[in-house]
Amino acid sequence: SFGLPTKLEVAMAKLIVDSYQGIEMVRMVNSGTEATMSALRVARGFTGRNKIIKFEGNYHGPSDGLLVKNGSGALTFNLPTSPG
Repeated sequence: SFGLPTKLEVAMAKLIVDSYQGIEMVRMVNSGTEATMSALRVARGFTGRNKIIKFEGNYHGPSDGLLVKNGSGALTFNLPTSPG
């Protein structure tokens, strides 16, 4: 969710936008998971594609869209732990 940014956050966002060509907007988030989810939304919106590539066995945060096949499967014997 978007909170009320502080003056320091606004100044930092302006510094980032002014420092890099092509950046028009900055989104502040609370965690790496939120950053990853936001990056996926931007990538899908920019490319118009629905599918993403995820490296198997790597952890990308506790997001439903990223936990499709997380870890090695050793603890679950490669069986789904929940429907869907």
